[in-house]
Amino acid sequence: MRYSLILVLLCYTLTLSGTTYYIDSAGNNANNGSINSPWKTLAYACSKATSSGDIIHVNAGTFTETVQSILAVGVSIEGEGVTSIINSNLSTTDNIANHLILLQSSTLNTNGNQSISYLKLEGNNTAFAAILVLERGNVSIHHCTIQNFFTKGVAFVGADYFTDNEATTKAVGNSFHDNILTNCADYPGTGKDPTGWGRGNIEAGSQRGMLIYNNAITKPAYDGATWDFAIELWNNRGGTEIYGNTIQGAIDFGGGGGTNNDGKSV
Repeated sequence: MRYSLILVLLCYTLTLSGTTYYIDSAGNNANNGSINSPWKTLAYACSKATSSGDIIHVNAGTFTETVQSILAVGVSIEGEGVTSIINSNLSTTDNIANHLILLQSSTLNTNGNQSISYLKLEGNNTAFAAILVLERGNVSIHHCTIQNFFTKGVAFVGADYFTDNEATTKAVGNSFHDNILTNCADYPGTGKDPTGWGRGNIEAGSQRGMLIYNNAITKPAYDGATWDFAIELWNNRGGTEIYGNTIQGAIDFGGGGGTNNDGKSV
């Protein structure tokens, strides 16, 4: 009986550990995603690796993505550093669908329990944005190089994407650290995106206990045509910590049209 229980627990542990899948620039989406039979694109891998604990490993090489990669809860993406290059060929239009990698949940503060790490994401000054974490907590983005996205780099949004209002339940436990984030911000009206909102290299709204540290974040000083926000925050009442970063550009601390935790207007 004891040995049967041990066997059951072992099988349960193995199930929780998930599967590692691979993409390679010489791969094929007709393959099975194993190390010896890798897929071709990140978007396809994200559509297949959907079990909690799964990992998508991006081999060294250059990948041009033409559709959005939608990352399921509990699934992580890892690369091999700056040699794992994901080029975005998505549109410049400001909407959810034009973020290169999307982590979206429909329930506030869904536990993501996942990470994106050791990648180079390139926008080529034409793609809208790199990563959107929407209504999801416990997501870590680290050791990535993210550069030249048209309007913004990375956004952690704890509330609905299209509102400035504070979320009733904020996203908890997100982190952004040890990244290089360069030239990903724009100001609407006079900048590159005349119809959207002003954006920052990294944006964070309706977060609690978020950590932003050990990053190099660069946006040239405001020149009358481009937004200079290295970090843009709003409605983060809950101990967000920013430390150890090297920043060129401005930091914006703001709030929207909702209420704070005491019910007072902002």
